[in-house]
Amino acid sequence: MTSLQTLALNTAASVRLSVADRHAHRDECAMCRPDQECPRSAAMYADHQARVQRSRSNLLAYLPKGSVITYAGRVPKMHGEWWVQDTCVDCDHTALRLVRGRGMAIKHVLLSQVHSAPMLHPGAGEALPAAREATREIAAILAMGNVALPMIVDINGLGACTVAYPRATWDHEVSVAESAETVEASYVLAALSSLPELAKAATSGNALGIKRVTRALAQLREAARGARKRR
Repeated sequence: MTSLQTLALNTAASVRLSVADRHAHRDECAMCRPDQECPRSAAMYADHQARVQRSRSNLLAYLPKGSVITYAGRVPKMHGEWWVQDTCVDCDHTALRLVRGRGMAIKHVLLSQVHSAPMLHPGAGEALPAAREATREIAAILAMGNVALPMIVDINGLGACTVAYPRATWDHEVSVAESAETVEASYVLAALSSLPELAKAATSGNALGIKRVTRALAQLREAARGARKRR
């Protein structure tokens, strides 16, 4: 089981746990009513929404939209090849929605019910270590600016090298860096801006492109380190 698959399973499970916790709280809390919720309930809802976003993001990082997979779930007559259309809205994005010809669809399919049988894409084997080195450079630059961004580099369910990171967090940190007028922020912004290019090169198995990004990041890290020493 790859890190991406494990992450997708774990975040989906955390959403289901959050639903159970919220229901239990509403049953036990004297302050919660159909038209009112207590501060604790509001905080639990905000946490639940964050978990839902992570679950959807991680499921589609492991099996992107358009992936061809094999359904092997509880309905034998539906077994066979399907396309991943999106995640299931009805279960807070803890499962996949599959489609195929003639308008056929299965709205709720757990990861345990599908097989992707991945074969390594051309170049994925070489791209994997190169992309991991690049993300280490990015993490080092971000750490100098006291910025943390979770990144995972792994093989996804289709056999392609994937650089996964929370897009909402990336958007937020880019916005913060753009609005800050400091030298440190400029280096953070440059490192963050390299991630989309790195992710694209990794998915296409372009190890040379990844190494080019890594060299630029290494130069950026040295420049950031020099700027800190001169302060």
